[in-house]
Amino acid sequence: MGPRGYVVTYRQVDPFFVFDLSKPQSPQMLGYLKIPGFSDYLHPLSATHMLGVGKDTQVLANGIIIPKGVKLSLFNVADPEKPQEEAVLVLGDSGTSTEVSYEHKAFLYHESSGVIVLPIDLHQVERCKVTRTEGGACPELAPGDNTWPTSTFQGAYVLYLEGSAAGGDTKRFRVHGRITHEHLAKERNNAADTDRVMFGLWGGWNWRASLRRVYRSIYMDGLLYTLSDRHMQAHLLSTMAEKAVLNWTMPVCYPAQVYADSGNSNVGIAIGRPVAMP
Repeated sequence: MGPRGYVVTYRQVDPFFVFDLSKPQSPQMLGYLKIPGFSDYLHPLSATHMLGVGKDTQVLANGIIIPKGVKLSLFNVADPEKPQEEAVLVLGDSGTSTEVSYEHKAFLYHESSGVIVLPIDLHQVERCKVTRTEGGACPELAPGDNTWPTSTFQGAYVLYLEGSAAGGDTKRFRVHGRITHEHLAKERNNAADTDRVMFGLWGGWNWRASLRRVYRSIYMDGLLYTLSDRHMQAHLLSTMAEKAVLNWTMPVCYPAQVYADSGNSNVGIAIGRPVAMP
């Protein structure tokens, strides 16, 4: 970002650092911000704002730090000596994850429309289901309450940042909608179990490893496209109404293994994912 560098440490309590890189031989730290949670990915929104995607954390009485839901943070770096966290959104509870944490191509930010899209594997405690879906607060577990979050959703979260990063007094993340491909199995009269792949040697059948797991998104001409290994869906961004579905049928294969079938010239492999070839 020009003469400045922004760094996070990937620790579970995350210092966010701002560096002066105008002299590459002698970089200087200008300021830092220590906040709960940590960021796995930083994305520039403007000259004065950075967006962080990572995990929220909770510090237990014994000092142990446990990861919670996926956390989005808006950092104001207009004053490099005093960076601030202006807006926060936490999605889900412990176990919630996003592919953005290890693959930046999974993150979508369209500057002119202001839309933010990222794939989410959502885990929720049953009693927190409503509030956490919209990023609201969930009471901490009471002593002796062993309720553990369970998987409740996989798909794309569509967000807006209200109060432009270029101006405005109050800024907050707003959940505009969610898109999943899981429902397409029943709607297309396909047996869901036939579209799932083995998750680990002893992991059994795991719905999160479904070929309908959303992992990429594209925005173009008012339409938001989401992609999984089985489908591409198009939704009208303004209303989130489904406009079209493309079903590209392909055989089940295991991304962790090399798949080759000399008798089938219509199947190719790209970056560990099965791809239907024309």
